[in-house]
Amino acid sequence: MEATSYLQQGYESEYSNKDTQALLYYKKAEQMAQTSNNRKLHFLIYTAIGKLNAKHAHYEIAMDYFRKAIDLKLSVPLWHTMTKHFPPRELTWYKGDTYQTVLIKQYAESLLRLIERMDFTSQETIELQEILRCKDEREWIKADSFIQEAIKHTAKFEHLCRLYAEQAETYSRLREYSKADSLYAEALKSSSTSFKASVYKSIYLQLQASGHAGEAYKMLQQYTRELEMLYSSSARAELLEIEKQYDYASLLSENERFRQQWIIALLTTLSAICSLSILIWGIWKYHRKQKEELLYTYKKQSYSLQTQIEMLQEQMEESEGETQSLQKQIHFLENEKREKDIRIHQLEVTFRAKKFTLSSETAEAVQLYLHLVSRKGANYHPAEDRIKLAHWLNISRDQFAERLSLQYPSLSYGEKDICYLHAIGYSFDEMADLLKIQTRSVDRSVYRICRKMGLEQGNKDDFANQLKSLNRQH
Repeated sequence: MEATSYLQQGYESEYSNKDTQALLYYKKAEQMAQTSNNRKLHFLIYTAIGKLNAKHAHYEIAMDYFRKAIDLKLSVPLWHTMTKHFPPRELTWYKGDTYQTVLIKQYAESLLRLIERMDFTSQETIELQEILRCKDEREWIKADSFIQEAIKHTAKFEHLCRLYAEQAETYSRLREYSKADSLYAEALKSSSTSFKASVYKSIYLQLQASGHAGEAYKMLQQYTRELEMLYSSSARAELLEIEKQYDYASLLSENERFRQQWIIALLTTLSAICSLSILIWGIWKYHRKQKEELLYTYKKQSYSLQTQIEMLQEQMEESEGETQSLQKQIHFLENEKREKDIRIHQLEVTFRAKKFTLSSETAEAVQLYLHLVSRKGANYHPAEDRIKLAHWLNISRDQFAERLSLQYPSLSYGEKDICYLHAIGYSFDEMADLLKIQTRSVDRSVYRICRKMGLEQGNKDDFANQLKSLNRQH
């Protein structure tokens, strides 16, 4: 009862858009219902928590609760046959002062509201309660009058069939069996398998009590047949709806995971591009610094040559005998100074433009590296791209390719491809896809490389460690 009260408060909070408070009530209801065997109450609690979590994109939690609801193998049409009338009858006949408390009234109101959530019409709720009360107090004539009033207010055929069944039970108690039989026949026109099963059960109990064993046995067979149909087909409707919600929550969870993976891949790509940009900028700064030092050296040499020319001109004025020899020296120094000035002018023009142009060979190597590390539609043609990749490794890894060839001259071109691709971060499976060969072929190549490197075991870990040590040498 406490769990049901918390569940109703959760419904009201959720209806008022107070989802946090609603979830708190639902969790309290779940805690209170732990020791209860009321499967329909567990079904409502699990479904409510699952829908609320799915609403706020907590898909993993939602799927857990939907799975719990599905595992109960319970649906609303089964409740009437599995348990007594809902809400419990005992809430309708409390009369003593001990039971006239606010809490009991709150429980009763909560249970009546739950009936509305389970597809029962609120117009018939009060009359239904009065019918149950009269039946509990064995006031059969009074119960029949309430049933007749309820029939007048009933618009749905299924509800009318249920009232026919209640009236048939009342006439049975009054020993008017012919009227009861005709009303049971009307009630059996219902399309609800679960309700028809309950009607056959009532007829069976009536016939058994009156001593008609043969007819009672036939009704028992009908009751069993309806139950089999109920549990095999029609009772799956609500469970299928919950399974759809579970599948939908699972799909949303997959989409969320793919979105996170896409974001991670995007961030990784941006990080690689930024790192490469910083590396290129560093290379550019290094070359620019070298050019600046070279410009300073040329200017210093040009100044020194100009000084020597002036000294030789003074000597030529003082000594006429050595004029021819000194003129040759001056002519040579002037030519050398002119070449220095031309180079100085070229460097100054470069610095004024504030840019540094890479050679075509380096530009092609950079373009190949970016294409390979992106891994999106990457292609590698060993005959054309091997030299470009080696050039990139030489300028970015301190002459890595050159040092590899010097230290291990017996490596074949294909084995060098394996080393180069591993150096830029390719896994062995990615190498196989890129080179369009089988993974076993890569494994054999790694084994041969290890043997040529002097590694006896020849496994992938030794190969990777050897290349790392080659990088650490410089």
